[in-house]
Amino acid sequence: MLTDGHTRAFALYRSGAREVRVIDEPDALDWAAYRVCVDWCLDEGIEWVGDLAGRMLPPREFEQLWLLRCRRMQEELARLRGEG
Repeated sequence: MLTDGHTRAFALYRSGAREVRVIDEPDALDWAAYRVCVDWCLDEGIEWVGDLAGRMLPPREFEQLWLLRCRRMQEELARLRGEG
């Protein structure tokens, strides 16, 4: 699972790269939030970086369709955890 760098990974895929160097994530992450995001991707049939073909969005649409959705999800998780 990629936690960052999806656009870079897709660019490498499109360039024909057969290998990609990855780094284990050293930071503590909100794995509950990532699980939700993974489920969203699976619901849309996105299982690997190549599935992003034809799905890249201009910045304004990315903000509206993905980042806003993620913010709402984070708010809901915080509410469920009693954090807000």
